[in-house]
Amino acid sequence: PQYDGRLDYNMSDSTHMFFRYGWNSLAETRSYIYSFSGEPYNLAETSNNSPFGRQNDDFTLQVTHTFNPTTVLQVRTGLDRFKSINGSSISEGFDLSTLNFSPTYVGQASTWFPKFNWSDYAGAGANPGGINPSDLTVTNEVVLAKTFDKHNMKFGFQNMEVGENTETPGYSAGNFSFNGNFTTANPLAPSSASGNSI
Repeated sequence: PQYDGRLDYNMSDSTHMFFRYGWNSLAETRSYIYSFSGEPYNLAETSNNSPFGRQNDDFTLQVTHTFNPTTVLQVRTGLDRFKSINGSSISEGFDLSTLNFSPTYVGQASTWFPKFNWSDYAGAGANPGGINPSDLTVTNEVVLAKTFDKHNMKFGFQNMEVGENTETPGYSAGNFSFNGNFTTANPLAPSSASGNSI
């Protein structure tokens, strides 16, 4: 969905104001390997796009004042916020003790299905939901326009501030990687002819 609106207001014969606001949002789930795009989901799903989202909010406020036919002042401020959402919410609340992890580990890890990486396999689990980078840009501008004889002059100031806030929990339920070296015929000389990562 996307929404845009604008309000124009004549404060007086010489002062005009406008305000504009816009909002759009993309929300979807995708990149499933073990699940269909509907419930029931497989708790070991590897998709980091459940949910996946992008959202923009922005506004502009401008006031224009005409002092006389040759002098105009314009003041403008604006804000733009971009937010991104991804990760996996499918296995939220998962009980790690059902995979025989120690009580000490279960007490410290978050309640999501862990991430498992097995060489030559698709793996299992995903990054927990909550990766939410947010960018905020604020702009302020003042411009004075003056016509003098045959000259058009502009004087002004512009300030822009850009900030980023990122919340990234990482693989807070665990991230485990395995290869086939330990189960090869000779662990000191890995060979593709023997051994398996599972």
